[in-house]
Amino acid sequence: MSTDRLAELQAELKSVLDERVAELKRVVADTEESTRHIIAAELEIDRSRRFRESLDEELGRVSQDVKALRARTEDLKSRQGERLTERDSLRDGVSELEVELDALNIEVDQLRQTRTRRSADLESVRAEIDELRRQDEALEREIERHEKLRSELLDALQQKAQKLNLNK
Repeated sequence: MSTDRLAELQAELKSVLDERVAELKRVVADTEESTRHIIAAELEIDRSRRFRESLDEELGRVSQDVKALRARTEDLKSRQGERLTERDSLRDGVSELEVELDALNIEVDQLRQTRTRRSADLESVRAEIDELRRQDEALEREIERHEKLRSELLDALQQKAQKLNLNK
């Protein structure tokens, strides 16, 4: 019985040990998970700190830009008066340019009419050239036909002359 009891105790100890090991593994896993969360939180805190520092730097740059823009705005306001005077002068010049533009528009219309006439003349000349080319091609074919006919007639005459010479 003592061996049975010993076996039972060993089984019970093994069971308790297995439970404890399993519990220890769960605790280690939980600890690891907590550690990961802590590390992630620390990384997020560091990232947020760096982000805030960059925002502070950006705020400094933006503040300087605002100061510079305000100074430039004042400069632009002072120059605006000069530009208004210049604008009035330019308006007077525009009236003169409009008169000149009207004269140029008339000249452009005349040139367009001339171009239209010349385009029509060009089309007429092109058509005449095309007709002359067709006539030239027809004459070339006619010349070739006559030269061929002449050659054939000369050959025929030579053959007849040879026959006459043979018959003599």
